[in-house]
Amino acid sequence: MNYEGTTLRTRGYLIREGRRALGESQAAFAEACCVDRSTLAKVEAGSRHFTLLDTHRVAHRLGVTVDALTDLLDEDGRPLLRGPF
Repeated sequence: MNYEGTTLRTRGYLIREGRRALGESQAAFAEACCVDRSTLAKVEAGSRHFTLLDTHRVAHRLGVTVDALTDLLDEDGRPLLRGPF
């Protein structure tokens, strides 16, 4: 597996778990972040990136920094799970 694929899946996992910790559906979370629900679903599945603006909105909604969603892996490729979830 390549680094890019690992990063996308890890980011998607963190976003999904953060959304679930808030108790929100994909539709409610997407609306609160001003992003399309289908885009959120693809990001959570690890098959798409958010734009920088969308990443900022999602990070704000989750109560984490943008860095927490973008700097996801340590030097050995292990997830750096940060955030309130």
